[in-house]
Amino acid sequence: MLTSDLVKVRFYKGEVKLPFIDSTDLSLQDLAKTFIQIFQDHQGFTQQELEEVLKSVYTAFPNNLLHRGLIKLLRDRCEFAVPETLKPEEIREVLFLEAARERKESSFSRRSVLEKIAQQMNLSVETLEEGLYADLHEQQRLIRFDPLAPAALLHRYNLSLVQTVLFKATQLKICLPQLSPVRKRQIFRTIKFYQLLYTIQESTFPLELLLDGPLSLFHSTQKYGVQLATFFPILLHNPEWRIEANLLWGKEKLPRLLVLNHHTPLVSHYPDTGQYVPPEILEFKERFNLKYSDWIAEISEEILELGPREIAVPDFQLRHLASGKIIYLEIFGYWRKSALLTKWEHIKQYMGNQLLIAVQKSLQLDEEVVQCEHIYFFRTVLIPKEIYHLLQNRLIS
Repeated sequence: MLTSDLVKVRFYKGEVKLPFIDSTDLSLQDLAKTFIQIFQDHQGFTQQELEEVLKSVYTAFPNNLLHRGLIKLLRDRCEFAVPETLKPEEIREVLFLEAARERKESSFSRRSVLEKIAQQMNLSVETLEEGLYADLHEQQRLIRFDPLAPAALLHRYNLSLVQTVLFKATQLKICLPQLSPVRKRQIFRTIKFYQLLYTIQESTFPLELLLDGPLSLFHSTQKYGVQLATFFPILLHNPEWRIEANLLWGKEKLPRLLVLNHHTPLVSHYPDTGQYVPPEILEFKERFNLKYSDWIAEISEEILELGPREIAVPDFQLRHLASGKIIYLEIFGYWRKSALLTKWEHIKQYMGNQLLIAVQKSLQLDEEVVQCEHIYFFRTVLIPKEIYHLLQNRLIS
């Protein structure tokens, strides 16, 4: 994603207008191709060498925010490291000890010390000098670059403009006028995967949501902002969509509004994989089913209605083999005490004992702690034994 200093916006009647670019513009595609080629050609070079070449291109343009933005996106696709053949800390230790010894015993010669240690370490003098500070940021080498097509880079730039601005959001309203059951499950599963806070709104649409923005939280702002920005591209798979983001802009935190819809020139780079199941969910399922034979854990595909404006998107359905009874288990992401208790009241009213809530303690966003025997709190991962005991209690209640 871009950094805020690389995004310059305009304002019109309180609305934020983003500088989207035309991804079909041949001159922009040529520019993107040039930068991509530079990165491809400089694999094995140091960061400093790469930066000098890039500067020679983008500093020729007076308004180079776009150029620097494209470079930032390409740099995010790079891996820089110290070559495996060089061990800077070891080289420095041996070299400095030898230099200190020679200073005490005889007249000091830098060249002689380098030649002596290079011979000991089976390196050339030039390689030894290179390795001396090879772990400095600017001396690390580009060992891997993940290329992409020029048009794809321009699409990614437009998308990154939106994602960067969403870091300033207090609230994100999402309107989805058309939504199939498969898409609905995909949206809610992705929201849960990124642990976002949401409420369902009354509307004539199939779905209208309010998501908390990072600037509405007491802590975890940076992490939550990354997760909100990372979630956004999944919306672009829908045929119709609209968002309204309430923002706090600048040092003065002035209220601003960002409004976008499916006519905005945005293309998602996410593959449309349907319902992604996180690895930790699959891991718990396997661990539970290996340990117990009277219950079976299955990945749930249900969306449970808990009244007109509340739903549950359970991660598991746990089926008791002898009786056929099913108990659903939903894992919460970020949470507040008030929202959690409201959710639990809806569960008691509409689901009784058929739905369990699992809540990660570390993702609490207010200072109050919920004390509720019907909510399962865990530290980092679900414990099959603890879930099993909860199921057994529900079975006899």
